[in-house]
Amino acid sequence: MNIEDIKKELQQILGTKRFQHSLSTAEMAVSLSKRHGVSPEQAELAALLHDCARGYSIHEMREQIATHQVELDEVEQKEPGLWHAPLSAIMAEVRFNVKEEDILQSIRIHSTGNHGMSLLDKIIYISDYTEYHRKHLRVEDIRELAPHNLNLAVLMTINIKIAYLLEQEVLIHPRSIFARNDLLAQGVKK
Repeated sequence: MNIEDIKKELQQILGTKRFQHSLSTAEMAVSLSKRHGVSPEQAELAALLHDCARGYSIHEMREQIATHQVELDEVEQKEPGLWHAPLSAIMAEVRFNVKEEDILQSIRIHSTGNHGMSLLDKIIYISDYTEYHRKHLRVEDIRELAPHNLNLAVLMTINIKIAYLLEQEVLIHPRSIFARNDLLAQGVKK
């Protein structure tokens, strides 16, 4: 399936707002990939598909998770807001015939991050947060920083997301903590 076919199908399964988010995330990912020496084609594909399961209701996601035997860890089981990431990776593979594990991995962890993130993982993580329609806290600062210092941009984004989750009093996935600690252990600092 080529990129144009994928876009047409995504337009049908996602609402207008989510489809525009995916297109904008892909635009950001392609730009960052060129800056950081990652395949623009891989970045575009991963970014387009990172939220492809978002068109499902919680009930439909639960059914798809059971159908595809998606293994959710303890935190994911309790936080339905995290279900779309592993399910989107499954959909990318099954429905869109994506076989490259690095693309699937970047989709799978785009919400939480993880330790040992690849450049592609970081690009998809950052692009999801900073795409041009986003108005998040400090998004402009991170947009400006990401082309020059991707690791610091990821660390700042993780810190912002963790602070938000603490304020909301919801579970924080350990992968987010692992990603943060990994970057700090590498010496990433403001």
